[in-house]
Amino acid sequence: MNDKRKTIVNSIFLGLFLCSSMITKLITSVVSFNNNMVIFIGALLVGSMIINLRRVYSLKLLIINMVVAVAFVFSFLANMSNYSFTMNYMLNFLLYGTAGMLLCSIKTDGTTVMKTITSVFVVFSALTVLVYIPQAKDVMYIEQSMDISYTMVIGLSASAFVWKDCSKIFRVIICACSAVSLYYLLFLSDCRGAVLSLVFLGMIVVLRRSKHKIFITVLFIAVMAFVLWGWDAIIEALSESHSEMRWISRFRRGTDIFSGRSDLLEKAKEIISGNILGKGIGYFETVSDGQYTHNIFTQLMCEFGVFIGTAISIYITVLAVKTLINKRSSDFDVFCVCQFVPRLLLSSVYWSNPFIWVFLYYKSGRQKNDDINKIERIR
Repeated sequence: MNDKRKTIVNSIFLGLFLCSSMITKLITSVVSFNNNMVIFIGALLVGSMIINLRRVYSLKLLIINMVVAVAFVFSFLANMSNYSFTMNYMLNFLLYGTAGMLLCSIKTDGTTVMKTITSVFVVFSALTVLVYIPQAKDVMYIEQSMDISYTMVIGLSASAFVWKDCSKIFRVIICACSAVSLYYLLFLSDCRGAVLSLVFLGMIVVLRRSKHKIFITVLFIAVMAFVLWGWDAIIEALSESHSEMRWISRFRRGTDIFSGRSDLLEKAKEIISGNILGKGIGYFETVSDGQYTHNIFTQLMCEFGVFIGTAISIYITVLAVKTLINKRSSDFDVFCVCQFVPRLLLSSVYWSNPFIWVFLYYKSGRQKNDDINKIERIR
């Protein structure tokens, strides 16, 4: 297989890995079995290894994984009484972090990766029409819509970034699929985080496509300032709203509009202030009845302490901001940022988010494609 075809295949593997949540939902809609995600990603890794028998690993990638391994060892020792959550996060890292490293350490094309995700998204939209929309009419099903909603955002984001590279016919198909997903997200889902991710995505896409970047940036900042200034009034208006949109109706449920995140933040503050060196991976979940911090920065500080947690937080923030403001940043890098920033700031944990691992490997640990190809030609 020549280098061009190998690059296409590697890109397809990486695309399938990043939309594995879509793939497994499609598979389990036909036949259900345990550990479907593990089996699917394992099959991708086996296929990648067969295609790339002479793959080259960068030293940085090995160091990153060694550092993470050491962190888990210390966390197991620090939480010997109950290490179930530590074990769970370690398995998540192996499934998403290590798999991301293996699939990113070879030459890929970002556009092909996103086209692969978009193609899967088209098929997934059919499942939305046939299964998820009818199920969403059942009130008891509402709470199960969060994972589905974030999965849809992945497809919507990928299709937005590859729009200019698609044919007219495929653009029509994308529009139809996007309309289905937007209908589900805005009217049937109660996942506010997914709606926020869409808003963030829209801001970034408009900013990158606009010729008046300074004006758009100032406008966005002004809007954000207005929202913060009138936050109480906005929340009160949403609480009194009679909108049929379920994500808005959540503001009318109870008194805690943040769904318990305020209490989790206070718990995290107690742990951080009492243990500036950190309590290890999984400790917060152990003392919080399985709840996580819902914020990547507080999670890092709870796990690794104020100093190391702050350093990692600054590193990730700098990489993400540089990617968003740099004109030379690839659409794929920006696509990854759009997937992990909103979700990890308000929900989810970074150990199980494949996009942050792929992004970090691409930006800080991946060898240049030219160097890899040169080594392969020498061999």
